[in-house]
Amino acid sequence: MLRLDDITVTFGGRILLADQDWAVRDRDRVGLVGANGSGKSTLLRVAVGQQEADSGVRQLTRGQTVGYLPQEGVSLQDGRLLDVVKGAREDLTELEVRIESHLAELDRLDPQEPRHGQVLDRLQRDQEAFRIGGGYEAEAEAGRVLNGLGFQRDRWERACGDFSRGWQMRIALARLLVQRPSFMLLDEPTNHLDMESRAWLERFLDEYEGAVVVVSHDRHFLDRVVDRTTEVADGELVEYGGNYTVYAALSAERTRRLSAEQAKQTREVERIRQFIAKFRYDKRRARQVQSRIRSLEKMDRVSAPQAGPRVRFRFPPAPRCGSPVLRAEGLHKSYGELTVLEGAELDVSRGDRLAVAGPNGAGKSTLLRLLAGRERPDGGFAELGHNVIAAYFAQDQLDEMDGSHTVLQELASRAAHLSEERLRGVLGAFLFQGDDVHKGVSILSGGERNRLALAKILLRGANLLLLDEPTNHLDMQAKEVLLDALADFTGTVVFVSHDRHFVSALATRTLEVGGGQATMYPEGFEDFLWRKAREMGFEGERVPGVPAPDLWLLTGRHEAASGARRSEAGDVYRDRIRRQRAEERHAREIERTVSRIETLETEIAELHATMARPEVAVDHERLSELQAQVDPRQAEVGELYEKWERLQGG
Repeated sequence: MLRLDDITVTFGGRILLADQDWAVRDRDRVGLVGANGSGKSTLLRVAVGQQEADSGVRQLTRGQTVGYLPQEGVSLQDGRLLDVVKGAREDLTELEVRIESHLAELDRLDPQEPRHGQVLDRLQRDQEAFRIGGGYEAEAEAGRVLNGLGFQRDRWERACGDFSRGWQMRIALARLLVQRPSFMLLDEPTNHLDMESRAWLERFLDEYEGAVVVVSHDRHFLDRVVDRTTEVADGELVEYGGNYTVYAALSAERTRRLSAEQAKQTREVERIRQFIAKFRYDKRRARQVQSRIRSLEKMDRVSAPQAGPRVRFRFPPAPRCGSPVLRAEGLHKSYGELTVLEGAELDVSRGDRLAVAGPNGAGKSTLLRLLAGRERPDGGFAELGHNVIAAYFAQDQLDEMDGSHTVLQELASRAAHLSEERLRGVLGAFLFQGDDVHKGVSILSGGERNRLALAKILLRGANLLLLDEPTNHLDMQAKEVLLDALADFTGTVVFVSHDRHFVSALATRTLEVGGGQATMYPEGFEDFLWRKAREMGFEGERVPGVPAPDLWLLTGRHEAASGARRSEAGDVYRDRIRRQRAEERHAREIERTVSRIETLETEIAELHATMARPEVAVDHERLSELQAQVDPRQAEVGELYEKWERLQGG
């Protein structure tokens, strides 16, 4: 078990965690959620032992190990990719070195020497340990993980230093998965993964024998991976049983309940203060006044969670235009010997919300750049319809902005006719407030750059949005705001995203890119995945509200799955449905328990209010009757809180 007891952590004078307890048990699947800056990454660093808490104790069961993937800043040793990932198993590497040393020594020794037998015994022990530890399968395991994370076999021989920053993070994740620690702590592991790699990672973690703690802004990923959620907010750790969707419902209910209790308590405090002020100098009421003063001093104040700042925007009405909005014929694009598109065609109608889907490297981003006019095709053409105004959102926004500009200057470059006050108002809606507008574009974080890019698109007045990974670096709330804004947009959207929840909720049609072609499907993304699963031989029953099987994502191919693969996929799918239904029953039981507690506490508070009335306070018989009603309710509340704690624990 990994435990943090009575942990307090401060940063820059701000309390991130205050006297908090937290425990991760073997085989736990825990999601860490909370606003940016709430302390999620700090909690992980304390748990892994990289950061000291101001106070409290970290405990780890003897013999267990903790592995950690940070959000960024990974520095990898150079060397051949396959060797670096395989070398993550340092225990096997040490055994290999010892085995080679034993073999070399045996070559030098005379078989008749006594030491020859001793070295031979050590060799046999180390070889057996190497076998039991999986040493003979280590290279195959490293290859399996690399393949799952999107590294094609022809890249395994490359030096790690040749890979970009995003691929470096994939290498760090691959090393951690190969290590298989007792507790795996993952801080935004999906940031640099495509949808196919995310689906593979979900399955890997589902089968993983150790415990997993994950921070992620990918709602679908959290729903698939975790069965318990810890919210980091206002210096506290609040536990919820269930995945992200269950957590969201329970958290909203908890906030509503605490807000109601806080409002009720505020009214009660005000009533007591008025009584004290009115009778403070009345000697006949002195005892009652002192009693109420003491009750105020002892009162545990209810504090409802405070909502942080949120991005808030809506796209302006799209100007009228013709249909089709966008048309392409015979699109051909190559980079050297690599042909990405070969005769691709598409026809986009007005009002479409078109998801561009396909495996990594299929040409999705290339297609969007061609449609946006950022690259010229080698053959064929792409043209906009009548009166179509297109706005393009690139994957790397720094390439689309002037690094010498401030935030305000960059927005003004899109709408010089607007006053600074109007520009500041737009930026404020995207959380650029006060001196933030004078930040240099070159030093903005990924999330800040994306928010600025969305603000620029807002001012363009476009009726066609071409969006390449608009959800990158956005937190969960910002993604939901963007999703709502795009769903309400009256124009046309063509987009690429690796966030499955976002794609599934937004898309009305799907464009499959692969093999140089672009094939249009008249359905949203989940329906498209169901179609592909059927084509690949999946025979499981479709369940409303349950995402489609991942077969197409996991294979990245268009051929039919084997019978064994279909059977495996069906088993995984049915297990997932069973778990989801169990989680839903669990959540309903928690809701019923919380609701009953609220009802009883309201009744108890009303009885206490009655008992506090001056005319009742002196009527001992009436007080006894009321107390007889309070006692069983308080006993039931105590039992319900114990039940609630058990349910929260899973």
